[in-house]
Amino acid sequence: MTKQLINAPLILVQAQINFSNLPSLELGTEQELENLHKAMIKLGFAEKIDSEVVEIGFQFKPEAAGDGYGELKQHKSNSKRLVFRGFNKTQSVELIQNRLTIKNTQYENHTKYNSDIREILTVFNTHLSDLKNVLIKQASLRYIDVILPC
Repeated sequence: MTKQLINAPLILVQAQINFSNLPSLELGTEQELENLHKAMIKLGFAEKIDSEVVEIGFQFKPEAAGDGYGELKQHKSNSKRLVFRGFNKTQSVELIQNRLTIKNTQYENHTKYNSDIREILTVFNTHLSDLKNVLIKQASLRYIDVILPC
């Protein structure tokens, strides 16, 4: 029988939903984003942060040039990012063009966190019309524990 902690020492719990790109790089219309912000305030996410994400990737093609050396290409893309943060900064929700991430540093239990995720998804689905038309590619839930050396 394995030992199970009643109150696990979690320092971060993160739910992430990856989907196909939203049709608009703006994430939503101005009215949709305003209504979304009002709804998120009701859920306890008072702070709205508009920012940009810069993603840099590399692609290596061995011997692509035909001279015995490989070819390295760099790709850079900018995306709009919308973050909602809770009153005490222990919860946040981040939306970029192809991903919604929900983070929590005050995890109580799975039932409560599952309920929070459902509320957030309902609000986003209600207020962002483009989100209803995307294909969900992956959904993941990550738990990060405190690890203490013995």
